[in-house]
Amino acid sequence: MKSLLVVAVCGAFLLEAAVGHASGYDWECDESVSALCPEVDPALPVYLANPDDCRAFCECSAGTAYIFLCDPGLLYNDVLEMCDWADDVDCGNRPYQVAVPADVPGTL
Repeated sequence: MKSLLVVAVCGAFLLEAAVGHASGYDWECDESVSALCPEVDPALPVYLANPDDCRAFCECSAGTAYIFLCDPGLLYNDVLEMCDWADDVDCGNRPYQVAVPADVPGTL
């Protein structure tokens, strides 16, 4: 049963990677954000605000920051390091884009 779960998870990951690659979407955050990531991953994940969009955040892995979007209606709270209700988030100078680009992975 565990091996079936591993196969399903690996298959889903490969499918997602192929779809993302085919759409031409760059999953990496800006180089200036990646520069803040540690080269060696610490025990706990490192999350950083995406300076280009308050709906998104970056997660570090091996010195590179990868972009993730919050679910619809949520914004990235850089104080709590999690997606949060828009009323509870101060985006500061990070833009808030209402429309979701169709080629962004993880969006409906």
